[in-house]
Amino acid sequence: MINITESALKELQILIGRINDPAVLLRLNVKNTGGGCGGSPIFSVEKALKSKFDKAICVEGVKFVVNKKAYCGVKDLTIDFSRDVLSSGFKFINNNSSCKCRR
Repeated sequence: MINITESALKELQILIGRINDPAVLLRLNVKNTGGGCGGSPIFSVEKALKSKFDKAICVEGVKFVVNKKAYCGVKDLTIDFSRDVLSSGFKFINNNSSCKCRR
C-alpha cells in the first residue's frame, strides 16, 4: 500500500490542479542506481498515460500508474513533501527493501 503524507497530498493536489485535467494519471517511476537489484531506487512523479504494462493505483483520490514489474518496489512506499529555506520537494521513503527483482 502506498502512503501519502498530508503535506505531499496538498502538493500533489496543487500539481494536479495546474495540469487542469481531472482524469490525469501520475506515473511513479522507479529506477535503480548502481544496476540490478542492489541499487537504490529513484522515484519521480510525472503526468502519464496508462499502458497495458501498467498497474493503476488510487491513493487519497490521487491516481497513479506504475509499471507492473516495478510495482513490487513501490507497494510499501511513503510519499512525503518537505519545504525549508534551502529546498523543497517530494521525498520517497521505501519501506520495502526486501523486494526481489522479477525478470
